Amino acid sequence: MKICFLILLSVPMMIKGQDSGIMFDQELTWGQVLAKAKAENKYIFVDCYATWCGPCKDMDRNIYSSKQVGDSMNAHFISVKIQMDSTAHDEPRVQQWYADARELAKNYAIEGYPCFLFFAPDGRVVSEELGYKKREEFLKMSESARDPKRLAFYNKLTEYKDGRREYGSLGELAQFTEQVVGDKKLATVMARDYMSNYLDKLSENELATKTNIEFINSFYKLVNSGDAIFRLSYTTPSKIDALKEDSGWASALVMTTIIREELAQKYDEKSGGKPNWKRIEKEIWKRYPLIDAKLVMLEYEMEYYRSDAHKDWLVWANVMDEYIGKYLQGKGANFVAFTLNNPAWDVFENCNDKRVLKKALAWIDLAVKLAEPHPIVQELDTRANLLYKLGRQDEAINQELVAIDTLKERKSPVVDEYRQTVDKMKRNIPTWSGK
Repeated sequence: MKICFLILLSVPMMIKGQDSGIMFDQELTWGQVLAKAKAENKYIFVDCYATWCGPCKDMDRNIYSSKQVGDSMNAHFISVKIQMDSTAHDEPRVQQWYADARELAKNYAIEGYPCFLFFAPDGRVVSEELGYKKREEFLKMSESARDPKRLAFYNKLTEYKDGRREYGSLGELAQFTEQVVGDKKLATVMARDYMSNYLDKLSENELATKTNIEFINSFYKLVNSGDAIFRLSYTTPSKIDALKEDSGWASALVMTTIIREELAQKYDEKSGGKPNWKRIEKEIWKRYPLIDAKLVMLEYEMEYYRSDAHKDWLVWANVMDEYIGKYLQGKGANFVAFTLNNPAWDVFENCNDKRVLKKALAWIDLAVKLAEPHPIVQELDTRANLLYKLGRQDEAINQELVAIDTLKERKSPVVDEYRQTVDKMKRNIPTWSGK
C-alpha cells in the first residue's frame, strides 16, 4: 500500500450531535493518519462500519458518545471511521476512502461489522475485533490493544520463523499470528507444533486449564484422536466444560474430531453408492462407547447430503426431521432458533422442492412456537419467506408485517429491509436470490 507522508493541518471532528466522546479525524487520508501516528507516537483506532449495519449505529449512539470512552481513546489514539460499503449518496470525503477501505478489507479479512482495527504507532496491526461492544468491553479491548506484549509478539514471530522455539508462549503466538497478523497457514503450523510438542506432554492437571482450553477452542479443527485434550474431553467432559464455562463443549469437540477422522476423510469426496450408515454407526460405537454414535451419524449425514458432491435435498430434510425428533425436544428457544432457523432459511434460498419447503416451514413453525411470547424476528421473517415461496402470498405478507411491527417496537434500524421484502411480495417478485 502506498503511504503518503504529507501531514495536513486538520481539526478532528465529533460524530454529529455529540457533546463529548471519541474525536474522529474526518479529513486525513489513510497515509496521513499513519504518518501522524508515527510523528505523535499514538496508536490508531479504525472503526470499520457499513451504512446498513444496526450495531454500527448503536456503537455511535451508545459507546463513541461516552465521555469516559472519549477521554480514554482521545488520550492514546488517532481515531478514524471508514465506511466499508458504498451508496449513491456518499459524500466526497467518504468516496476518497473507497480504495483504502477495499485494501483494509482485503488485508485484514474483514468479514462483519462493526469491525475494530487497532494499529501501533509504527503502523503494525495489534488487534482486530468484531461486533457490538458494551462500554466496559470496548475500554478493555482498547487497553489490551496498547499492551506492549502485542508488539513483542512480532519479535517472537521473527524468532519462530528463524527456527527458535519458545513453547511456553507458542500457543499465544499462534493465536496472534492467525487473529492479528492474518497468516492462517503459518498459525496452523504453529498451533499443531504447540499441541504435539507441548500440550500433549503435559500432565492432566497441567493441561486442564482455562488458557489451554481457550487455545484449543481457537484451533479445534486441528485436534486429533491421539491428542491428550481429546482423551480428556472424551473421558471427563464435565471437567472440560467447567473450564470452558460451556456445557457440551467437550462432547462437541469429541464429535467434531470423530466426524472428521471416521467419516469426512473417508466419505466426503467419495462417489458411488450410499454408505452403509448403520454399519458405520456400529463401528463408531464400538470404538467410542462413551459417545452417542447415532448423534454423530445424524450430524454427519446432514453435512453429507447438503454438500455439493452428494446433494440430495429430500434425504437431507428427512435426516433433519430425525435429528429434530430425537435431539431437540426440551431444548431452549434460543438453541432451537439457531438450529432450525438457519437450515430453514437455507431451504428457502436454495431449494425449490415443495416437499422440502413444507418440511422447512414445519421446522420454523416449531421454532416460532417455542419462542412465544417473545418472538425472534429472524424466525418470523424466515417463516414469511417460506410461506411466500410456497405460494401462500397473503399469509406471507401478514407474517412479514408482524415482523415489521416487532422491529418497530424494538427500534431496529433494519426495518426498511423488511419493508422491501413486503413490497416484493405484493408485486409477486422473488424474495430469494435464485441461486
